Formats: sequence, C-alpha cells, structure tokens
Amino acid sequence: MTNLTLSSISDPNLTESIINSTHEYIIAGEEQLQQLDEDVVDAMYDSNEIKDMVFNENSELQDAIVSVDEIKMNATALLNTTQQNLYTVNQLQDSAKQNNDTANSVALNKLTELLNKYQSKLSEVQKAKQKIASLQSELEEMTDNFSEAAKKYKRCYKTP
Repeated sequence: MTNLTLSSISDPNLTESIINSTHEYIIAGEEQLQQLDEDVVDAMYDSNEIKDMVFNENSELQDAIVSVDEIKMNATALLNTTQQNLYTVNQLQDSAKQNNDTANSVALNKLTELLNKYQSKLSEVQKAKQKIASLQSELEEMTDNFSEAAKKYKRCYKTP
C-alpha cells in the first residue's frame, strides 16, 4: 500500500472527495463509538441491576439460611426436650410398675394373711358349732332324762 498524503494528490476535487469521505468515515466511526459508548453504559446499568438483584437474592438467601438454622436449632431443642420427657415418662412408668407390683405383693400378702385368719376363725367357729351341737345333744338328753325322772318322781310320789 502506498502512502498518500494530501499534498501528493494534485487534483483538488479528489482531495476534497478524500477529505469528505474520510470525514464521513470519522463521523460514522464517532457515531459507532457513541453507540458503543451508550451500549457500554446500558450494559453497565444492566450489570449494576444484576449485581443488585444478586445481592438482594444473596441477602434473602442468607436470611433463609439463618431462618433454617433457627428452625433446626428449635427442632433440635424440641427433640431433646421430647427425648428427655420420654425418658422421664419411661422412668415414671417403671416406677409406677414397681409401685404397682409392690402394692400387689403387699395386698396379696395381706389377703393371704386375712384368708389364713378367716380359715382359722372358720375352724374355730366349726369347732364351736360342734361343741354347741354336742351341748345341745347333751341338753336334750338331760332334758329327756329329767323329764323321765320327773315322771317317775310323780308316779312314785303321787299325792292322794
């Protein structure tokens, strides 16, 4: 490519044409630069909006993470409390079962003791009934003997 300068061109129309053409290229280039500049500004504006949206989303995500952590801590505390309560309930059930077993054992022993006393008293009552029956039998025999003796006495000592 040859180096052209305006002084090396002898035709003034051609020089003017080159100048006009160059000027148009420069204006077109400036317009393109202006458009690119505007596009860059728009892209920067869009980029800033995206950064703000990402920042907001990140903040919301951090808040959600904190909320999830709080929920997890509360759930863990509730689980621990529930496990402790369950352990306490189990202990109370075991204690109640032991108390019930002890009460049943004591009641059974008391009932056995009362049954033995009842059987002993029943035996005494049966012996007493037998004694009463024996005494009644003796009394009847004595009454019969007395009645017979009185009849004999009356016969022997009848008064005229």
